[in-house]
Amino acid sequence: MIENKKKIKGLPVIFAVALLAVALFPLQSARGFLSQSADSAAATPVNISHSGSDSGNPLIGVDSNNAAYVVWMEFLGKRTFAFATNKSGSWSTPSAFEQVVYEAEEAGFPDFAVSSGGQAHLSWQDGRVTSYDIFHISYNNGWSATTNVSDANEGGSAYSGCAVNPVDNFAYVVWQDGTGRETDWDILLRYRSPSGAWSAMQALPVGTGYMPKIAFDATGTAQLTWMTRGSDTSTVWYSKNRTPQNLSGWTQPIIIESNTGQDWCYPRVDADKAGNAYFIWLSRAQGADAIAFRKISAAGVLSDKSLASTAGVTAADGALAVNKTSGQAYVAWAQGGEIFVNSYGTTWSGAQNMTNTAASDAQPSIAVDASGNLHLVYAELVGGNWDIMYLGTSGGAPPPVVKPKPPLAPALDTSLDDTQTLKINALSWARNPDNSSLTIQNYKIFRKTGSQNFALVATVSGSTFTYQDTGLSLSQKYSYALTTVASDTQESELSDTAVEASTFQPLSPACKTVTNSALFRKEKINVISWARNPLNGAITVLQYNIYRKLPTQSDSQYQKIASVGAGVLEYMDRKLSASDTFYYYTTTVDTGNTESKPSAVVKEGA
Repeated sequence: MIENKKKIKGLPVIFAVALLAVALFPLQSARGFLSQSADSAAATPVNISHSGSDSGNPLIGVDSNNAAYVVWMEFLGKRTFAFATNKSGSWSTPSAFEQVVYEAEEAGFPDFAVSSGGQAHLSWQDGRVTSYDIFHISYNNGWSATTNVSDANEGGSAYSGCAVNPVDNFAYVVWQDGTGRETDWDILLRYRSPSGAWSAMQALPVGTGYMPKIAFDATGTAQLTWMTRGSDTSTVWYSKNRTPQNLSGWTQPIIIESNTGQDWCYPRVDADKAGNAYFIWLSRAQGADAIAFRKISAAGVLSDKSLASTAGVTAADGALAVNKTSGQAYVAWAQGGEIFVNSYGTTWSGAQNMTNTAASDAQPSIAVDASGNLHLVYAELVGGNWDIMYLGTSGGAPPPVVKPKPPLAPALDTSLDDTQTLKINALSWARNPDNSSLTIQNYKIFRKTGSQNFALVATVSGSTFTYQDTGLSLSQKYSYALTTVASDTQESELSDTAVEASTFQPLSPACKTVTNSALFRKEKINVISWARNPLNGAITVLQYNIYRKLPTQSDSQYQKIASVGAGVLEYMDRKLSASDTFYYYTTTVDTGNTESKPSAVVKEGA
């Protein structure tokens, strides 16, 4: 067991305060990186900590509304975590919420992730118990209690990675774990449900290693990277898992870089919606520390190694973020007391100085929002103290871009027109309550037949929730879907599909009562009749079902009393009590045993 107040064996000794002394082009030009929008305001850094004490180790994440969430350390008597967000439209006052209890330099090293809904997750290492452990705390309009994620483990636990699966919003934490080892470290994982329930620990079947980091693509596939060490160099590894809660789902590890030239190379990973994974790490190139880069496609094709940072110039503090939609990768690093960013699509755009000030800047962290805007935080020496600076599209909160949600519960009612040679589809839907903060401009209605693609057939106002599609062929079956369009022209995804019924109820039901006089009694007979529905012309009718109830019974108490063949359009209900009155309806059943909704109800004697 690794006792408190001792260093973790085999780990790099890095003093957090000393990191502050290590160190995106001029600010007017930075907007090309910070936003893809041509009319964005020029980017101006905002001091979001201004605490009067040294602040460092900033980490940033964004939600689906493009709001930014930032955590960092305040170097007080104890290193204290602080937090701010601009989700309200302006930066909140920084608030303290946790501490790194153990004063040794090997405590801390946080990682941070934010879900699309704005739930933030922070993990870090601390020696607050009897050995180093991994701790986790979450934010959802307030901070949760702190969890010792590795508490059931005797060995030292260090260097965590944290990410959120966008499919189910489970949070994942990975870390290196000694579990009684002297040298090699296992890679362990736990995941947390959105309600806060933690899984058991898993030792991943990827071999031993250090400094794991994890990311997710849009399908929920976990992308994992880590490093191994040997002979004053290190190797970068990669594995993925399409079902990350299944321990056996991890792929055979492959090497991203076999000889980094660095004892500790600090690998990082991110992924796009298409399932491609992107990696950076600290490498040795042309006699200087450099930020190296590779990409692996969803199919497993590995790109050539390239340098994000300037060859031959010392770089540190590499950070990575990927535009999930376009696959454009952004890499930030510290160089000569400035923060630089380079972007990669199929080639590198070129390193750009994002700070370009007389001050010293270090420790960048970056995120890309759903609109393609880049959000950058870093530590800057301001007036004798290190503060946390934010650089975004407007120097504060990015412009909120809220995509509306599709309408709910689309339903379809099909009927004949007056000529009974064409049909009418009456579509209805409900407003999505998730759009309550938006002004809805209109709804678009899309229609298709068979395997065709949906095509726009109508647009109605945002206060309309029904639409009649008329003059339709009896021989075709139609399907419908809708989108919501907000006042800023943002359009939702397609709604659920409303499909025509396959079988339609009989028409014109009637009930005639007759008496059959016999020698000793009179028999009451109700003759129920109906007409074939022309809407069933495209199907084969198997039979008609007849249902009956008494006036004192509820509609749920209708009982099927008979079935007749497809060519029969009436039924005689015999031997009925003369003192009772009966209600009837009929249904159509096709050869696939699909039963239509009920016909109109008829009452005896009506």
